Amino acid sequence: MAAASVAQRQPIRRQGQPAGDHPARVRGGAAPLPRDQRQPGHRGQRDRPARPRQPRLRRGHRPRPRGAGDQGRRNAVHAGDRRRAQPARRSGSRRQDHARRDGWRHLHRLQLRLLRRGRRQRGHQPPGSRDPGCRPDHRSAVGRQRRAGRAQGDAAVDRLRPSHLRRWGGRGVPALHRRLRGGPGRPARVAVSSDIVVLGGGPGGYAVALRALTRGQTVTIVEADKVGGTCLHWGCIPSKAMLYVGEVLDTAAHADRFGLDLAVNGVSVEGIGAFREKVVANLHKGLAGLLRSKNIEVVAGHGTVADDGRTVLVGQQRVSGNALVVATGSRVRSLPGIDVDGSVVITSDEATRLPRIPRRALVVGSGAVGLEFASLWRSLGAEEVTIVEVLDRIAPLEDPDLSKQLARNYRKRGITTLAPARVESVKVEGETARVEIVEDETTRELHVDTVLVAVGRAPRTDGIGLAELGIVGERGYATVDEWCRTPADGVFAVGDLLAPPALALAHAGFAEGFLVADVIAGAAQPQSIDYAQVPRVTYTSPEVASVGLTEPQARDAGHDVVATQYSLRGNAKGIIHDSDGFVKVVAARDGEVLGVHVIGPHATDLIAEAQLITAWGALPSEVAQLVHPHPTLAEAIGEAHLAAAGTPFHTH
Repeated sequence: MAAASVAQRQPIRRQGQPAGDHPARVRGGAAPLPRDQRQPGHRGQRDRPARPRQPRLRRGHRPRPRGAGDQGRRNAVHAGDRRRAQPARRSGSRRQDHARRDGWRHLHRLQLRLLRRGRRQRGHQPPGSRDPGCRPDHRSAVGRQRRAGRAQGDAAVDRLRPSHLRRWGGRGVPALHRRLRGGPGRPARVAVSSDIVVLGGGPGGYAVALRALTRGQTVTIVEADKVGGTCLHWGCIPSKAMLYVGEVLDTAAHADRFGLDLAVNGVSVEGIGAFREKVVANLHKGLAGLLRSKNIEVVAGHGTVADDGRTVLVGQQRVSGNALVVATGSRVRSLPGIDVDGSVVITSDEATRLPRIPRRALVVGSGAVGLEFASLWRSLGAEEVTIVEVLDRIAPLEDPDLSKQLARNYRKRGITTLAPARVESVKVEGETARVEIVEDETTRELHVDTVLVAVGRAPRTDGIGLAELGIVGERGYATVDEWCRTPADGVFAVGDLLAPPALALAHAGFAEGFLVADVIAGAAQPQSIDYAQVPRVTYTSPEVASVGLTEPQARDAGHDVVATQYSLRGNAKGIIHDSDGFVKVVAARDGEVLGVHVIGPHATDLIAEAQLITAWGALPSEVAQLVHPHPTLAEAIGEAHLAAAGTPFHTH
């Protein structure tokens, strides 16, 4: 019975392999004797030359028998191991499945040793038969057979990877082996190809990647630092985390208004930093994981654009695509005559992780960055904060009524605003600075320990090959049309590289990334971006937000303007927050709403509804018919439109 079962079992053959020859069993090229020609006492041994010397194995790694059943075991086990042979496992066992894999024994002996040498190189992976980093041992019979010209039966060693690591369709090596390529002084030369190459992994860049993926495109991102860009690591997110801490401190400082006797025993800069970094790390981890889950490759390194406009060079790598999207972001600006030393005279990059709380601070510029840090430092306990703005009012991009209200609130909080004024000179003296300020032709001098230069940001377009493509215009901005296309064929630009009226805001970068991905994919009827309908938000205390046209802009555009305000002092939640803010509606007479402007608690959240109103061209009377929940701050949006429609409710 046992003999019959053994006879019925057949060894596994590969295509093109003669019957009876199994690559794991045949060592010297001779086939085993037929059963009818064996002599008594043959015991399954082959009549063949002496076995050639085999490569040494690490301790504990004995060659496994090949094949199934008693016959396969007798044909494969060494003579010295015969008495240790065990009965064959059942056909469905995992050990037998492993034994039947192509070239398993050869893989087990040689592959790990070659991988430790770093012989695999991503992008240079021909089949095992020709890969110089995966040569079989030339001392073996198989090696001699290959040198003889790939004789019949060599298919067994043609693949050195296990089946789950094979490169189907010529794709790259799994990430485990990418780390093993090259070595000191031996950089890998890699070519990566995809439908879209994105240079820069900030908001605009990864927005392109994620939207393009939904359009069936493959994307490779080249990022010099971390995905998320300035917004996630140095700007929007860390500053908002610290502003939240300031909001908590402000609430505690006025706790007696609620009947609470609270005291803040101290402020830990290290503790605030730990909270900030935790928020940033969580968001970065989530973003990086999202990109990995979508199989979007991120190539780390500083990239430059090649002459063809479709290839990015990253060290020894060439990352090519059918289209290139440049999203390299921006860097902080400074002013002539003001030298940034990173300690006393700083920019927003240093201010984000400043290891101290300023006592006397001067902020040069009253855009969103300058206003937010002034508000933060005052909440954290700074004794003096002064803002210098060269234009006639702070927050110059906002509606004049919002600027006036914000300046009034800042004065109440002990923040001084000087506008129009200019900084004449800054002289650092040890750990302080002496600053000369000219206001109304009068010079005044301030002694401060911190000078924040917050006069905007400059596009990062120099030194990356864009000038050679002819796509860099005035002040370093990229030249684009309404679809974010540059003059170079197949090259697009998004984010902070775009000149005004584009907005250097993360959510504007998201919208530009979506647009570019749709244009590249040929999506039906993509919509260009109307930057007047992109919300503008500033996270000061109180918050400021707006969308659409300001009142002066609407008048300059030729509209017969009707402007209406609703004070939060008539709103229940506004009274609870002790707010004197308001909602302002700018509308055309007997026409649509042109702009909405909010100052007060949670203004940056309320502006989302206002965006729908202005973007869809709603009439004040149409918004007035909407029912807003009570009591909420959102009621102020409805109340302001009730007044604009001529049917005021809680409005004096």
